[in-house]
Order: sequence, then C-alpha cells, then structure tokens
Amino acid sequence: MINFNSKIITAGSYFEGSSYLCMWDYLDGEDGEDGVLNDTELASILEESSADKIFVFLDNCLSGGFGPELMSIDNSFHVYLTTTCTESGRGFDYDPAQNGKWTYYFLEYSWQIYYESDVYVSMEDVFEYAYDNYPCILPKNEPQEFDGNPGNCFYLV
Repeated sequence: MINFNSKIITAGSYFEGSSYLCMWDYLDGEDGEDGVLNDTELASILEESSADKIFVFLDNCLSGGFGPELMSIDNSFHVYLTTTCTESGRGFDYDPAQNGKWTYYFLEYSWQIYYESDVYVSMEDVFEYAYDNYPCILPKNEPQEFDGNPGNCFYLV
C-alpha cells in the first residue's frame, strides 16, 4: 500500500513568467539555495529521470503554472501531474483532514477511500472522481490535470 499521509509545507507563487514553490526554508535557504523551486528547475530535474512513471502532485496556489513546463520536457510521456488550481488560482487548506483541500479530495477521499488505494485504478479515474466531488467556487481554482501521454492511462504500477 502506498501511503500519502506525509505533509510538506509549500506555497506557490508566480514571478516574471515562472511558477514556483516556496519551500519550508523560503528566503532563508540552506547550502546556498534560496528555498524556491521554480517550474523550469523541476522540469530540469524530471527530464533527467529514467523513471517509467513520474507522478507529480501539487496542492498550492498558482500550481497550474507548472503544467506547461513539465509537459514540454522530452520524457513528458512518463509524467502525470495534477494541480489544485490554474496558474492564477488558489489552493486551500482543509482543516478537517489537516491537509490541503485537493490533497484530501484526490489522495484520501477519492484514491484511498473510494478506490481503496487500488494501484490498478488510473490516476485519470481518480482525478475525475475527485474533481466531480471537489467543492470549487471559482473556475481559476479548479483542479487541473496534465497528462504527458493522454492516449494511455497512468497507473502507479
């Protein structure tokens, strides 16, 4: 069974044409880093990957801005990305689950509870079920799905 209960605190932002994650050490950084991971940096990291399955899940404001960059890498056909919102939208905390709202609806409510953590259920099916049940107020806050190989379903196995 895959466990998605860990929580990493990040926030998202957008600056000069780039989406980025503000990590836990934002502005302080460590080891010469600034605590920021932008879309081109993540794309560069993933482009070097030899993995057959690259599942990226972002539940932070402005996270939809990562999609175009990740879908443009040479091995994007191995990448499945879902984000909590568009490049101009917001993500929200979900206090009852002590997590982000999209994290709860995608990973817990849909995949773990509804699909019983079945690794043979496609992430596209999980997305559809989660999206249909996700309480969203504004279109820019709607979860997004980016699939580098839309002709085939993405499975975690």
